[in-house]
Amino acid sequence: MSGDPHEAVEYREAVEKDFDGIAHVWREGARSALGPAMEPPSVDELRSRIDGELASGWVLTVAVRSGGVVGFLALKPRLGILDQLFVLPSAQGQGIGTALLDRAKREMPGGFRLRTAAANEKARRFYLRSGLSFIGEGIHPKNGTAVCHYGWQDNRIWRGTPTPVPSPQGGG
Repeated sequence: MSGDPHEAVEYREAVEKDFDGIAHVWREGARSALGPAMEPPSVDELRSRIDGELASGWVLTVAVRSGGVVGFLALKPRLGILDQLFVLPSAQGQGIGTALLDRAKREMPGGFRLRTAAANEKARRFYLRSGLSFIGEGIHPKNGTAVCHYGWQDNRIWRGTPTPVPSPQGGG
């Protein structure tokens, strides 16, 4: 449930009571992005993954509207990785993804990288419109699907030649 699109969205650090909503958004967002070609993990599988990811360094932000999670952002700041960014399909096109991506840029001003499914053309266009650079293509290390790597760095903080965006290793 995405609530009234005219109602304000709150962006905050996730707490445990948000985890079921995050898993739901993750599954629905992945299902929408991947289409029928690949079934994403179940909500229960994704919910169980959240605790492990937090223990390994995730910084988790939620977008909440009408008391429900409508989007989330998972960062691995020590590695310079934007690991997950999903918005409920019914809440897309309302600026939530942009606000979450802007938060990633503020949290990791030195730059970050991410990967997305090559088949997810909507996300690929979004990242390019949002100022990220296409780095290259690859294969997802866990599921073997084609992925595209993107990177971002705030060139305003660099003097002289910008530092290259980190290589497309790792990620989620």
